[in-house]
Amino acid sequence: MLHLHTFFDSIETSQTTYKSELLGTIIDAYITHFPNIDAAEVVIIGCPCETDETKGTAQSPNAIRRELYNLSIPHQAAKIADLGNLKLKGSAKEWGEMIGYVVEKLLSLDKIIILLGGIKEIAYGQTLAYRYTGIESEDSQTNYAYISPFLDLRDEEDSSSSLNYRIFNQYPPAVNVFTGLGYQSYKVVGSELDLLRNLSFPYLRYGVLQGQMYIAEPYLREANAVCLDISAIRHADSPGATQPLPAGFTVMEICQLARYAGNAPDISTFSIVEYNQSQDIHQQTATLSAMILWYFMEGIYNRRPEHPNTQPEQFTKYRVKVNAGIEEIIFFQSNVTGLWWMEVVNAPRKAIVPCSEAEYQSVVGDEIPDKWWQVFNRLA
Repeated sequence: MLHLHTFFDSIETSQTTYKSELLGTIIDAYITHFPNIDAAEVVIIGCPCETDETKGTAQSPNAIRRELYNLSIPHQAAKIADLGNLKLKGSAKEWGEMIGYVVEKLLSLDKIIILLGGIKEIAYGQTLAYRYTGIESEDSQTNYAYISPFLDLRDEEDSSSSLNYRIFNQYPPAVNVFTGLGYQSYKVVGSELDLLRNLSFPYLRYGVLQGQMYIAEPYLREANAVCLDISAIRHADSPGATQPLPAGFTVMEICQLARYAGNAPDISTFSIVEYNQSQDIHQQTATLSAMILWYFMEGIYNRRPEHPNTQPEQFTKYRVKVNAGIEEIIFFQSNVTGLWWMEVVNAPRKAIVPCSEAEYQSVVGDEIPDKWWQVFNRLA
């Protein structure tokens, strides 16, 4: 398959046999022979990136694998291949380009790709892959969700705090819509929020999501790529984060987000970054990362792809009259899953986007929700 095996090193493991009904028994892993990619639906890639400032992150993929392979099988139909670790050489920019090339080839085969690694620059290659595929167009957006305490939108050259700024400034663009989930205000500067407001991109701080993970579900449902910065989880639960913080998502909250991401029918790449195995007490973060991937995979195998445009017969349509200079806003609720969509019109363009029942109730109360305005402005 396009000689992809030349980009990978086999997995170093001391364990080659697993008890029955564990993931290690069904994952086609590159230990002695390169996996059969054609037979897989989900593909795992290790990205052992490491810099002088992040010593220890190169061992992160293998640490996560050791825990993941010893978890139960999330679904009996699961077909998973682990291609091993990318042979990353050169600069971070060259790593990103290699990751982008390999991921693009796998996307062209309609695979769901999981990226394991240490440094957040992995997300640069992850999003670059979508530009290579050429799937972005007026009718097909590449949506990128970033779960992190940071927004990383500072205008600084070659800095991790400028990761998403550099992603935005690729040409042609790889990302049309960016969503920041779980940022913490004391780690974000005003210019970053101003940039998102000017671009009409959504961003939800952790305080809004805390204890209410369902708020994030519609944003993940419209995503194609998700990057999870493990620093988004509080230090007590995730001591192996590269930049640990005392506040953040709990284990239960982050696993719920992973389940939502797995359920989202259009998510084709999911990365875990900023894990440093060298500072992981009792391998707690490796175990947590494996749990996150387990819930993501369980979500994948319980997907129910649906959309008002493609299955109108299984939706109930609601027309809500408003008095804000807009005649009406149309909502759709699935008769199967109960999930909601909202139509946004900015003539001559329109979009039907995932939303929550809260947006519907807001419009019933004659208040236009922020999400409607954001999509309306992006359609302009």
